[in-house]
Amino acid sequence: MRIGRVTAVVLAMNLWILAPLAMATNASVFVTDTLDNGRPGVLETTFLDCRRQIFAVISLTDVPKGTHTLVVDWTDPNGRRRERNTQKILDSTREVVTWLKLHPATGSGVLRAFNPAIGMTAFIGIWNVTISLDGAAIQRTEFEVVC
Repeated sequence: MRIGRVTAVVLAMNLWILAPLAMATNASVFVTDTLDNGRPGVLETTFLDCRRQIFAVISLTDVPKGTHTLVVDWTDPNGRRRERNTQKILDSTREVVTWLKLHPATGSGVLRAFNPAIGMTAFIGIWNVTISLDGAAIQRTEFEVVC
């Protein structure tokens, strides 16, 4: 079979565009504030307690060969990035657990005994966790924080 130059160029361009898609890393994330035998456990509710440590459990598949940079950004209900966790991973990495601990405003400790939301109002609402690998976002998950 003989193909023309234009056909060969188009075919090569399509393969170049599709090759990264075939090797794209897949990620799934679940967020929880529950521990089960010292490991993040299944959510018992969709609302996460502002007083507890919040975990993101990231499961990875199809990670390309080599060393990569995994970044986890925790964004509050106001759109402000509150935390960034950066770590190096290998292509053999299948699970990463990272966490967020919310700290109340200074001076609110005594009053929080009566109302846990005091000093924590900026944290209450819908949060986002964005997972990036080598600078490209691969997953985003929402969760809600309550007090």
